[in-house]
Amino acid sequence: MFEKDLDAIKREFAEIEARLASGGLKPEEIEKFSRRHAACRLVLDTSAALEKAAREAEDTRQMVSSTDTEIAGLAAAELPALEANAAALAKKLQLL
Repeated sequence: MFEKDLDAIKREFAEIEARLASGGLKPEEIEKFSRRHAACRLVLDTSAALEKAAREAEDTRQMVSSTDTEIAGLAAAELPALEANAAALAKKLQLL
């Protein structure tokens, strides 16, 4: 997801939270805003999880080249799962 799109979703999420907190909404408006709020939350949470997963994969990638062979071996064993998790989150984010 592009940063520009993510920034727009962050702004929309904040606006929806403000509208829901302000009160005075009709039941159908509450339902509409609540659904959109949940959709925005899913995108933002997935984006945050992707950022974390990508950071973990990158940190582990760096440990693979460690001079400590035990650490390098552990990192090499862990790296495929971390990369797969990051790829799955990236795909999920594209579908949202």
